[in-house]
Amino acid sequence: MKIRHFAALATALMVLSGCASMGLVQPKSLEDRIVYAAGINAGLRNAAANSLNAHLITSSDGEYVLNVSDQTRTLIDSSRVALSSGDPKTAEGRIVLALNILDQLQAYLNSKVPK
Repeated sequence: MKIRHFAALATALMVLSGCASMGLVQPKSLEDRIVYAAGINAGLRNAAANSLNAHLITSSDGEYVLNVSDQTRTLIDSSRVALSSGDPKTAEGRIVLALNILDQLQAYLNSKVPK
């Protein structure tokens, strides 16, 4: 059972390790980057939940990832609203911030999972 959880976690982390390293093209348009950020955010939440269920991270680490991903989701949503309201400059700033936070959150989660 633990092997299954570890395999699920390894798969989730591999997916999150970066689209460029897997041969996928990074999104270029602002709208595509908003969708990309939402997917990464969801993937990090799933990876944290799987890691917690597999007892690879502590509950406080899991809560931290969930709290930060909730706040990041707010940035992603506000970027989408700004874009649809005709304010691409604000949307760009918010999605850049969200993607930077997600990169740091991914590094944090990776550092907590035992190798």
